[in-house]
Amino acid sequence: MARATKPIPQGLHTLTTHLVVRGAAKAIDFYKRAFGAEEIMRMEGPGGKIGHAELRIGDSVIFLADEFPQSTSKAPQTLGGTTCTLNLYVEDVDASFEKAVTAGAKTTMPLADILVDFPQGDTQEPNRLLFFVGSNRFFSARHAGTGKLMFPFDLSRAKKLASKLWNRYEEISI
Repeated sequence: MARATKPIPQGLHTLTTHLVVRGAAKAIDFYKRAFGAEEIMRMEGPGGKIGHAELRIGDSVIFLADEFPQSTSKAPQTLGGTTCTLNLYVEDVDASFEKAVTAGAKTTMPLADILVDFPQGDTQEPNRLLFFVGSNRFFSARHAGTGKLMFPFDLSRAKKLASKLWNRYEEISI
């Protein structure tokens, strides 16, 4: 009798990010320093380029590969910018953000409490990929067990902030 195989490989989720970058080996080193990534495996391809690598950041796995000219997947530099932002949720936003910047990430949006109890900021890593670093503290201890999502913010303040953020993103040259 044939064994049933799992449609989702062990340790992965239904959706797994696969990044295409220039200089994947350097990117892996950066992700280790900036985000505490653990290298699971790497397969080198022609000319020392990485054909496939797997990293674990927190409880998530990302795939990573060098850009190959014959491939349809392109690095952000080739595209003139990135088409996505990776959201990294952490316990200590301040320390994690500082660690990313110290490792070489560029601050594209300084840390701020965008919503009450939701500190966040954006960084751009050397390959021009954007990393959102934040922490979700909507469920406070005093509301634990109620099942109610606490989303305490001033709508007019949120609209003003959204406008400022949009203007800020238009200023960023990627």
